[in-house]
Amino acid sequence: MPQKVNGYRVIVRSADGAERELASHSPHTQVDLNVSEVDSMAKAITPATGLPVRVVIRRKSLSGAVEETPWTPPSTKATSLRTAALATVALPYAGGIVMGWLSLNPAIVIAVGLALWLCMVLAIYLTSRTDPGPKRFPVLQALTTLVTFSAAYAMCFVVTAYFRGRL
Repeated sequence: MPQKVNGYRVIVRSADGAERELASHSPHTQVDLNVSEVDSMAKAITPATGLPVRVVIRRKSLSGAVEETPWTPPSTKATSLRTAALATVALPYAGGIVMGWLSLNPAIVIAVGLALWLCMVLAIYLTSRTDPGPKRFPVLQALTTLVTFSAAYAMCFVVTAYFRGRL
C-alpha cells in the first residue's frame, strides 16, 4: 500500500498478522469517512468479529519512511478551541461596527482594537498547540494578523461612524 500513505485508517489484523485496510480518510482512496464514522466503525468491529482493530495515522516523512501513530478522536477541548478560533474571524468586523456606533474617542477605539486583536492571537496560538504537527507560532504570523485585523477593524469603524453621522 505504498501509494496510500497519508491519512487515517481503520486496519484489521488477522491471526496470521496480515493487515487489511477497511476504510480511511485519505486523498488517495474512494472511501471517505468522517471522524465519527471511523470511530464508530473501529469500536464495532472487535465485538462483532473478535478481530483486533486499531485506527492509525500514517504519514510519509521527507526521508520516505512511513511513520505510524495511534489515532485518537478529537477531544471536545480541541473542538471548542477551533470554534473559538473561527469565531475570532468576526472580531474585527463586529468590534469596528460597535466602536463606530458608540465612540469616537481615539484612545478607546485603539485600546478596544488592540484588546480584540490580542484575543484573536491568543485563540490562534492555543489552537495551533492542539493540532498535530509542528508546534510553532511564528512572530510573522502574529504581525500579519495585526495588519489584516487593523484594516478590517478600521474599515468597519469608519463606515459605521460615517453612516451614524459622526464623521
